[in-house]
This record gives sequence, C-alpha cells and structure tokens, in this order.
Amino acid sequence: MTYYDIHVENTISQLGAGFVINDCYVEQANNASAFCRFINRGANGLIELVEASFININAITSRGIDYNLYFQRDFIVADRNLNLEFDLRVSRLLENNFIFRDSEDDIAGTPVVPEWEGTSVVVATYGRFRFNWRANYIHGEEDDPGDFFVGAPCATLQVMCRPIARTDSYWTHNASITWIPRDWEISMGIVNVFDEEPPLMDNGAPGVQLNNIPLGAGYDLLGRRAFLLVRRQF
Repeated sequence: MTYYDIHVENTISQLGAGFVINDCYVEQANNASAFCRFINRGANGLIELVEASFININAITSRGIDYNLYFQRDFIVADRNLNLEFDLRVSRLLENNFIFRDSEDDIAGTPVVPEWEGTSVVVATYGRFRFNWRANYIHGEEDDPGDFFVGAPCATLQVMCRPIARTDSYWTHNASITWIPRDWEISMGIVNVFDEEPPLMDNGAPGVQLNNIPLGAGYDLLGRRAFLLVRRQF
C-alpha cells in the first residue's frame, strides 16, 4: 500500500475556452468564478472573446492511496510447469484540487475523476503458450444536478425529462493468448471482450465530454476489437 500527497505550487496552466465558460456559468453560483473576467461580451450581450491564455496557478494538489496485491505460484501439469500469476492494483483518489486565487475546485469523486479505479491481471504460462486476462474497473460517481441544471433543458421540452449526472460502475475485460516458438512471438486477442459501452451523461453536466461520454476517466470509446501481433527477435 502506498500513500501519496502531492502539492505543486506556483505553476502555470493554459485553459481552454470551454473550461473558462463552464467554470464561470456552471460550476460557480452567481458568476463568482475568478475566470469570469476572461470572458468579453459585445454590445449585443453575446460572447465575443474568451482569453484562454496561460495563467499562474496557486497550487494543484493530488492525494490518494494505491493498493497492490501480487500472487505467483508454479504447478506441474503433465510433466510441464504451469506458472500462474495474479496482480491486483487498486487506486483511491482522495483529493484532486485546483486552487486559483480564492477559488478551489476539488473534482475527486466525480464522474470525470472517479474515487476508485482498479486493474486485475491473471497470467497463465504453460510451455510456449501464455494466456492473459485483464479486467479494468471504474467506480460509478454522481454530481448533484441541482448545482448546474436550472430549469434547462427539461423546461423547454414537451416530454418528461430528468437530467442524468451520474455514472454506474464500469467493467471491461481484455483477453489474449501468446505463442512463443524460439525467436518468434505471436499474440492474438480481444479488447473489451463483452463490448461494454461507456456511460452517458447529460451534456449540461460538468466535465469534458464527447457525445455525452465523460472523457479522461478511462472509458473505452472504441468498443470490442481484435488484434494480432507478430514479433521476432534477432
């Protein structure tokens, strides 16, 4: 088990226009965000310019715990050695804070920065063959819709509507088999074996999204796919 507490002071960051607008009008109530001053409006009241340049950041912090469990054992099967390995790695994010002037934004435990993530790997090696099974886990999280949905988009629709600002726990599995004849290594396998789709959120929810899919949390955007790898040592 490893505990980490990282505190980086006096750094710089380049903000995107989307981040500035979102923090000013969505994340902070009554336009209290320090980033609102980067938004310039014209005489018609519409946004004309967002100054998304480099800025000085007070501090960026990250704090959490990493857990690791590894097990390995050999067996004799039909006069040959069967090696089994199990590797479990789990991370818990306790804090992911962005401090700018008097504003703090801790996004740990949100759909885009989940509190728990984990990976487990099972490897079986027998003779010249190796089988690998990998499972990836992302914990489901939820934001409070009342913080950023104020009558929209449901108020403009003629049907029943409820914004979704949560994600369910998400699992993906990868499997592969490798044959190693002398100087060659031939591997084939499937990524996202069960073709698990990433969770969908309302496009008004905070965080970076692509077609209602939260980005940056490790969700698979490509679906099930196969691969073949051929390698030779010389």
